[in-house]
Amino acid sequence: MKKRLALICCIISCILVMAGCSFSLVKTNENFDEKVLEENTDSFVKRWFEYDFDSAVSDYADQLDDDTLALYTESGKLREKYGEYDKKEDSSFTITTDTATVNETILTSSGKKLVFSVTYDEAGNTTSWNVDKYESKGQIMGRAGLNTVMSMGIVFLVLIFIAIIISQFKYIGNVQNKSKEAAPAVAEPQPAPVVIEEEEEDLTDDLELVAVITAAIAAASENECTDSIIIRSIKKKKKSYKLIKYMEDKIMKNYTITVNGNVYDVTVEEGGAGAAAAPKAAAPKAAAPKAAAPKAAAPAGGAGAVKINAPMPGKILSVKASAGQAVKKGDVIMVLEAMKMENEIVAPQDGTVAGINVAAGDSVEAGAVLASLN
Repeated sequence: MKKRLALICCIISCILVMAGCSFSLVKTNENFDEKVLEENTDSFVKRWFEYDFDSAVSDYADQLDDDTLALYTESGKLREKYGEYDKKEDSSFTITTDTATVNETILTSSGKKLVFSVTYDEAGNTTSWNVDKYESKGQIMGRAGLNTVMSMGIVFLVLIFIAIIISQFKYIGNVQNKSKEAAPAVAEPQPAPVVIEEEEEDLTDDLELVAVITAAIAAASENECTDSIIIRSIKKKKKSYKLIKYMEDKIMKNYTITVNGNVYDVTVEEGGAGAAAAPKAAAPKAAAPKAAAPKAAAPAGGAGAVKINAPMPGKILSVKASAGQAVKKGDVIMVLEAMKMENEIVAPQDGTVAGINVAAGDSVEAGAVLASLN
């Protein structure tokens, strides 16, 4: 009984702990007051209808990032197509602990509707916004149904294509067999004969053979003295002997000698004039010319040649670059807050920052010079 009561108490404790954790997780941010969020969104929507997006795109296209430029271009087209602000028809909220999104349906002067989605961070600041065409539930369901039918049709066509390919496998095998039968038999290459070289037999220590060959050479050269003849090596290969005798200047002569019925081809070097004197050492090469002095560095471009202007009125949130800093095209120079949106002011080309004309917290007008580059 005690064990059951203890188990029940543990289960109840776990449920209470989980309930407390879930309550803390879904606790909303005090900055997300629906009335305040709706007022801020209404103000944003009215400013959107009053803002000249086409002028901003044409004048400051090189200073806006790609996402902002695309958003401004699309907003200008929607303004031209749908007309001016008429009235608000509906509002909805999606609130979490970190973000809040307000969706408003706006009726325009053309009788068509637009849906504005504005997202705020946990501090209540605008982080992103988007404008889409209004679609009723019937239009949404119809488009979803059309997409479903198209997807099923594509899958059906792919299955038919795969079935046709599988049905052709038997014909592929027959074609391969016929090609093998028609091809003439190719004779396999015969392996190349292996040549085994006979090892030479060194007969330098055969004193009798050395004496016989030395006497034969002396007789052939009409020189009865054999003191100047030195036998360095005698080698036997395929029943032939090759004798090499080194003298002072190594003049080569060939002899054919027969000893006990065996014929030997002998190559002998006989003495003669001494070796020629060694050539004189070559004159040292002329010293290499000195390396040319490095060219002077090219002078830097004029300071402030490229101006960076404010694309719209707003407030400087932060400055990312400083004077003298090298930047690349697209690098962020500073961040400008306009229409409660953070807009990155980027370098229009590669260069060096010549000067920063504003500081964080400054308010600027459209067209004001924010910085300059060399």
